[in-house]
Amino acid sequence: MVHEIKKEFLADDYTNGSTSKSIFSPKTTT
Repeated sequence: MVHEIKKEFLADDYTNGSTSKSIFSPKTTT
């Protein structure tokens, strides 16, 4: 589950840049 969600957010990370990273990075990475 985490891997699937992470993949979706990763795609957003590459698209939006630090926008998604700032929001999802702390939750998925940390």
